[in-house]
Amino acid sequence: MKSAKIKKIGERWDFLSEADLEEFVWKNLSQLLCLKPLARQHCSDNRNRFDILGLSEDKTLSIVELKLGIDDGIVSQLTRYHESVRVQKPFAELVDHEKSICLIAIGNDFHGNSLIDAKYSQLSFRFLSYEIKDLRGRFYFQLFNYLNGKRISECQIEASEGKCQDCPPLSRMLSKLLESCNDEDAASLLEIRSRILSFDHRIQEASKQGSVALSRGKSLPIAEFKYNKEKDKTFLHLFLPFQKSRSKQVISRVKAKIWFSGQRVTDVGFIFHSRMNPITHDEWILGGKFYQEKTVVKDWIKYRIISDEEDLKEPRKRKYLLDNYNWRGAEGGLALPIEKYEQHLRLYKVLQKSATCQTLSEITELALNEFVKKARP
Repeated sequence: MKSAKIKKIGERWDFLSEADLEEFVWKNLSQLLCLKPLARQHCSDNRNRFDILGLSEDKTLSIVELKLGIDDGIVSQLTRYHESVRVQKPFAELVDHEKSICLIAIGNDFHGNSLIDAKYSQLSFRFLSYEIKDLRGRFYFQLFNYLNGKRISECQIEASEGKCQDCPPLSRMLSKLLESCNDEDAASLLEIRSRILSFDHRIQEASKQGSVALSRGKSLPIAEFKYNKEKDKTFLHLFLPFQKSRSKQVISRVKAKIWFSGQRVTDVGFIFHSRMNPITHDEWILGGKFYQEKTVVKDWIKYRIISDEEDLKEPRKRKYLLDNYNWRGAEGGLALPIEKYEQHLRLYKVLQKSATCQTLSEITELALNEFVKKARP
């Protein structure tokens, strides 16, 4: 029984990092895939570095690539590795290079684009998904054929909840931002910071006046801690999926302002351009105004949801409107209660029926999954 560093994400368990997944599969390669460990993090041409190389009894070489998140570039990555091995012919004394190379992808899920790429490729790929099961306090790593769901192997593990790698020291700006939070909220933001920075070593932290951003380059922002002077509070911003009413597909990454208390998320407000500053339902009921309120009110009058603007003077009538909520308000600067946002995600099949995003940890994992769809290896 091998040990593994894992963490709990919502209701499921996963490895602390991709390196921990690789370490576990490497140590259990024989039991999981009937392969003899040949090399790990092997680089034969100074360009391509293979996670794991394994050898079957008939001297067939297997290239095993591991992913902790969803990566739509895994087929092209394995294709490059195949070409490198075909040209370089590493471990010629052990490997029969006349045999076809076995290309194996292991992850907890796979992007639909990867399946399409594999379908039309001249090469063959094995997509293997995994789960870590907690059965009465005993943990088991289970490996499945992703395409048909059939379990192919299982390995009991001695699991220990790991801690994320040490984060960089707090910048002066981040320390200042956290001063506007109570102890519980500050601890939650630091936990999110640690999770994001440990997700990918290329993610960097940058400070500017009134905010701290976490991103992988200029084109891949993930999160932002931003001070709101009016509320004297630091808010978390994440890039989350949203389906606009006039769009035919879900927009993968829209900047969203997150209202939270401790670990509990209460509201999500989408920011489609820099001048938008969403407000919550409660704030609007008490007389607040959101960015495109005039446009939304005109639509409510047009579709006879209200008779005229006089209907908006009473908080009771405002609350009635929100109970019969329409999505245009979310696009105009009115935040969604987290339950409404979950319904939205399920409607467009972004979130499964049993999944939730009502904690900071869960909604951050949703943001990281969307980040992985856009990121490249």
